[in-house]
Amino acid sequence: MKSEASVSAKHTTKPVATAAHTHGVSRLAMMVIAFFASPLGLARMYRGDPNGKVRFWLYVGAMFAMAVPYVNIIAGLVMLVLLVWGVVDFFTLYGETHDAQGQPLLTTARDERWIEMMRTVYIVVLVISAAMLLIAISLSINGLTNSSPHYIPRGRYY
Repeated sequence: MKSEASVSAKHTTKPVATAAHTHGVSRLAMMVIAFFASPLGLARMYRGDPNGKVRFWLYVGAMFAMAVPYVNIIAGLVMLVLLVWGVVDFFTLYGETHDAQGQPLLTTARDERWIEMMRTVYIVVLVISAAMLLIAISLSINGLTNSSPHYIPRGRYY
């Protein structure tokens, strides 16, 4: 018969490692999430930052509030703030090298090349979007204020 000490030694449990210690957070995955879902805060949530959960639920609440008349104006402003916050957050996360618990982000040289390429594409898309927005605003202002005096409507209205 085995002694009680040898049985208890076999059945002792080891301390369970936390999720942060069993696997790392990939820097490339974090940046891909930030690239495609900036306003949602999912990259921050992936990184372990509680700020990401707040942003995600603000976004979900604003989406539902868009269906309510008059509240949709406030929801639209919240969405605009989250969009700007997402753009700023993309560049903030670009400089991050550790997750929210202080563990280093997993990355390789290949990942760094992809992240640099994504940053370049992100900047190009932002510049093109800003140019299109400025053109649309200038055309709408020009169309509202500079009506052509030479336009004569044809048809039965005059």
